[in-house]
Amino acid sequence: QPTLLLPHSFVQSVQEVEIHMRLVRLKGITHLCVEGEGNEALACVLRQKYLSTQDTAFGLMFVKKDSLGLSIDPYVWVKDTNTVYHETACGSGSIAAAFACGSTYAPTSVGQPTGERYVVSSHPSLPSAGEISLSGAVVYFGERLVTLDTAYSSFHL
Repeated sequence: QPTLLLPHSFVQSVQEVEIHMRLVRLKGITHLCVEGEGNEALACVLRQKYLSTQDTAFGLMFVKKDSLGLSIDPYVWVKDTNTVYHETACGSGSIAAAFACGSTYAPTSVGQPTGERYVVSSHPSLPSAGEISLSGAVVYFGERLVTLDTAYSSFHL
């Protein structure tokens, strides 16, 4: 399974904003982790309430505890396109959910809407000055054209 290693500084802050709601600021995206069920309408209302002017991307992670750890139902808003997307999986949201629920040092299994599970671990004592690892299978549904750069050819996933 692929593993992504990130510096511990990737998680900038975790703040409880209401009971069962924590705002987790990561480099590049802020997530509001809400314990319980959610939907797109609630995600939009909460985004408007907690969105900061400096946020370029904002995720709403509806988080539930399950028999294997946690599961998330992610909605992500992107400023440049002004769109909200109900994601099928979210790596940064999995990290945010693990930190929001206080599961930072023990490996935490986070279920995705696809049924896949990601594992989030924090390793503050590694020689690499502390790392966060995210591992799990990456599953893609459908076909998309991706253009990496004008110097590279376009290819299909």
